[in-house]
Amino acid sequence: MAAGFPDTDFESIPDAKWNRWIKQNTNFATWNDMKSAALKAYMAGRLTFQ
Repeated sequence: MAAGFPDTDFESIPDAKWNRWIKQNTNFATWNDMKSAALKAYMAGRLTFQ
């Protein structure tokens, strides 16, 4: 069991439940906000300006 959800297909978790868990347990309001921040951090680490 991860994040209070049974070990089922990730896609089967209802968006509202998942977003509520994200908001209560992270600094992000939604899963999309969390993914966007992760992408920005990843890209900032991958890009080098010379």
